[in-house]
Amino acid sequence: MPVADSNPSLTALPRAGAPLRTAAGLFLALCCGAPLLQFAYESRRDQPLQALDYFDFLHGPRGKPIGEWSVAFGKAVIDDERLRRFETDLHDVSFVTKEALPPYQSLLTRLFGHGNETAVGGRDGWLFFADDLRSAWGEGYLQPGVGGQEALAAIDDFRDQLEARGIHLLLVPSYSKELIDAHHLSRFSASITAAPNPDLERFYAELDSRGHAFVRMDELFAARRAELGDPLAPLSLPRDTHWSPETMAFCAGRIAQRVRDLLLEDAPRAPRFTTRATPIVGQGDLLRMLSLPADQSLHPVMELTLAAVVDASGAPVRPDPRSDVVLLGDSLTRVFSDPQLGLGEAAGLGEHLALHLDRPLDVISIAGGSATQVREALARRAGDPLAGKRVVIWQFGVRMLASGGDEWRKVALPPPGGFAGGATGATGEGGDPTTAPTNDRPAVGQPIGTKGLTTDTLREPDYEPAADVPRDRVRLVAELLLESPIRPEFDYPFTLCVHELRVVRVIEGALPPKAKGDKVWVGFPGRALGEDLPPSRFTPGMRFELLLEDSRLRFGESSSLEINPDMDIGRNVIHYPLQFKETAE
Repeated sequence: MPVADSNPSLTALPRAGAPLRTAAGLFLALCCGAPLLQFAYESRRDQPLQALDYFDFLHGPRGKPIGEWSVAFGKAVIDDERLRRFETDLHDVSFVTKEALPPYQSLLTRLFGHGNETAVGGRDGWLFFADDLRSAWGEGYLQPGVGGQEALAAIDDFRDQLEARGIHLLLVPSYSKELIDAHHLSRFSASITAAPNPDLERFYAELDSRGHAFVRMDELFAARRAELGDPLAPLSLPRDTHWSPETMAFCAGRIAQRVRDLLLEDAPRAPRFTTRATPIVGQGDLLRMLSLPADQSLHPVMELTLAAVVDASGAPVRPDPRSDVVLLGDSLTRVFSDPQLGLGEAAGLGEHLALHLDRPLDVISIAGGSATQVREALARRAGDPLAGKRVVIWQFGVRMLASGGDEWRKVALPPPGGFAGGATGATGEGGDPTTAPTNDRPAVGQPIGTKGLTTDTLREPDYEPAADVPRDRVRLVAELLLESPIRPEFDYPFTLCVHELRVVRVIEGALPPKAKGDKVWVGFPGRALGEDLPPSRFTPGMRFELLLEDSRLRFGESSSLEINPDMDIGRNVIHYPLQFKETAE
């Protein structure tokens, strides 16, 4: 007998009609179809199935008690940070993101002027960086936990250490574009010439009361607009996060005057360097973030004329680590200097300061790393990195004052003569390295990524290591303890992800570490040629057999590093992996 006949109440239930069945079918097709289409999309391009990457940590106990391993395995499966990274990775490789989103974004931008979660659309084709907007108009910089108080403590500590060596510190807190060109954001801000954070004046007052030498960039910008005779003259680039080359050149002259005052020098009467007009075209980093189709016509390329700084022979001026003036900075220092940013070279802040100071500068510039990483890079240099230095110029973005206290760590600088035992430090941002290393040993690299690179051909362009950097190598087995993933907002084509590992066994080689249990910090290629690589997704518990060398053989202080703030690297060497493979040992 049918069940409905034995239970009359069931006969009152409505039967699913055609519309409901159609809706259910469409829902199931959506749920099941997207993964199947993604599988076909990746298979056709000979790409690994991204959905399986979540389980890349699967391995046996490897000698651990089964109970301890089971607990660690369970935590790894539900780890919220792993889930967030996995979700981000799925989004980045999705065929919807790569094939459907660009034309959809183009339609939104064309019809409504909309940007996305990263690049905010403004007036007259201008774009703004969403993170900059949040930091500028969010909580006051000096509120507890925001970052400003920790910044002041780190700045005081840095100044005191330099003063103990007779070295001057000049601070250059720099502005992002929404602080100086807010009138391009919307019609409601059309008459606004500046829109600073509510605590910015308090921050300046604190610097003044503590006796710091600093440059007020708002005063330089006002002077630039007065020179142009236009209180609303644009000072930054319409589709890039950085200042215009003309604004940068003007400010460099004023900053150089402050440096000359500290050095008790006059302007040079017969300058060593001159400038050469160099036309360029560029998209801008914000346009890349907008993810429009490659053939988009909504935003034309920017046509710029740089003033490249050259010597008497016409050769571009390069940084000189022996200079008595050091410039520490972020991408505002790198722009127009590093060709990998797509906006020319030899015409950035360091070169224009060299023009006015009549000497090449020693430059360490790390995108997004002006708060702490540049000081760490200086401290990790071989020997005594402050020998012969007279002035340190520290350019940092005021947006970093809203980045949290962890971004502003105190960094111990070496005493005169360097730390006992010599230098142990390594590196940090540059473009995609593609030149073979400068030694004659046989190639031992392995393929990395899908664009034809190998680990032994990866190096910073035009970089030559110092003669005292060790050339030894070590082969060992190590377990990953702490990882450094790529920050979601990081928008540059190359970076090393520095992971902290513990030595399980040294196989051969003379390069420290030599003992089981020692920690070792390895700068794995995390992104190259704009492609995120597998080491950017490594997780604790994974074990590797590695062939390591000193990363300073390939990368200078200004190479991009992702470093987890929980790591205590100090002046220890950051190694580079010529070979690495996961092992069950």
